[in-house]
Amino acid sequence: MVNALYLLSYFVLGISLTILFVHRFNLGAVGGASLTMIVAGIAEKVFPFHKISMGSDFTNIMVMSAFVSMSSLEILGDKKDILLFSIVGTFCYKTFSYTFAGIGGSMGMSAFVTVILSITIKKGLSHLITIFKIS
Repeated sequence: MVNALYLLSYFVLGISLTILFVHRFNLGAVGGASLTMIVAGIAEKVFPFHKISMGSDFTNIMVMSAFVSMSSLEILGDKKDILLFSIVGTFCYKTFSYTFAGIGGSMGMSAFVTVILSITIKKGLSHLITIFKIS
């Protein structure tokens, strides 16, 4: 349970940082996500995350949250959304990250599943179907 709370806090931090970089500093989705990943790599070397959870969990979740945060503000616009995406992301990380290993990258696939599940929870299945509808 304690480990899950650490994972959840890593997600909140990663999503918040990426949103800050992407939308506040106007670095763009790729630039903001990349900067979040760089910060995560530096932080993992400086702080002893391995003492509170697996060391790779911090970096993996920061990468996953950077992918998730590349969504628009329409999808990920307020604090409730950050918390929802973080909870779903923690669940997906614990459930799918090792299952999806090698399938297009486990972090990217888990991030994709996180966004799909979060949109479905937030707006309902009909909205999700509209997103994938080809006109």
